[in-house]
Amino acid sequence: MVTRSHGRLTRRIRALAGFLALGGAWGAGASAREQDLPSGASLVAKHLAAIGGADLVRATTSLRATGVTELPAQNIRGTFEVLAGRPAKAILRLELGGIGKAESGYNGTVGWMLDPMVGPSIVTGPQLDEMRNDAHFDAVLHPPDLVKSITTIARVEFDGRPAFKTHVVFVSGQTRDQFFDAERGYLLGFSGDSQTPMGVVPTTVTLRDYKAFGAMTHPARLIQAAMGVEQHFIFETYEYNTLKPEVFDPPAIIRAIMKTDAAPAQPVEPWR
Repeated sequence: MVTRSHGRLTRRIRALAGFLALGGAWGAGASAREQDLPSGASLVAKHLAAIGGADLVRATTSLRATGVTELPAQNIRGTFEVLAGRPAKAILRLELGGIGKAESGYNGTVGWMLDPMVGPSIVTGPQLDEMRNDAHFDAVLHPPDLVKSITTIARVEFDGRPAFKTHVVFVSGQTRDQFFDAERGYLLGFSGDSQTPMGVVPTTVTLRDYKAFGAMTHPARLIQAAMGVEQHFIFETYEYNTLKPEVFDPPAIIRAIMKTDAAPAQPVEPWR
């Protein structure tokens, strides 16, 4: 039971961390099939225009978002905080009623998890590769160092909206399907395999209720679905360009593990 709960909590942390940069990750355009489909590059450009424009994205150096998280079927509610900074730094902190505090972070080199069920750990292997991709701050600008290609493959319906389905191939080899609103241009969601301590798990993320938070537009609700469990993240505040570099330093317990290559018998400082 602990292992399954840990895997679910890890996926919840990672799903939101994957969105925290400025709207998910997608990349350089590729030609659409021989159908009447827009190119991947044009869909990315339309999304950029809808959220505030490429120049505004480039002028942003960091962001902090806060809100409420819910697991409706389990009647669990809590709060979250997301921090993101250039070039690829990200932290997500959760506090869930009945479960406790959890954290996922990547400082550009080291990835870590603080899980109230199994304790602290350093992320390695494919999970670290995925965390690195997700933390890329300029993901919305589809830089070639992150994404190899994006191809429009079909016109579909996603979350009740007409959409274009695209297939994204990352430089790392990771792949993901992304769905863009055919009328409004917004990214409606994405799906793909997520790397977890339990193995590879299919995951779908839905983005709803886009609205202005200051100069930029973001979805006010993110819904993650994996293994039959849904978790909602309701965004309440966004702050831009306020974070200092040191906020992305790993916690003391993680620094201790890095030094000893093994978890100490007692935490260096409380993190729960």
